[in-house]
Amino acid sequence: MRRAIEAGRWLSEAQEELRTAEWDLEGGRHAAACFSEQQAAETGLKAFLTWHTDRALYEHSLVALVRAAAGYDKVFAGLEEA
Repeated sequence: MRRAIEAGRWLSEAQEELRTAEWDLEGGRHAAACFSEQQAAETGLKAFLTWHTDRALYEHSLVALVRAAAGYDKVFAGLEEA
């Protein structure tokens, strides 16, 4: 149950970061939008991984997080190149 609560917290944060990115993009703040998009992707991956594991997540590399997520769901394997 604790993992589900923590994963939900991560997911809520990812959704907020995505809204921030959309707001930045609409305002022409492209660099800020890119940063917020990266943060949203990282946080969303951490939500997924928190749901599946109890290990602490200190990683910030999207590639490393995608690789870790692919260990639980192969749909992530195709995202590494992107």
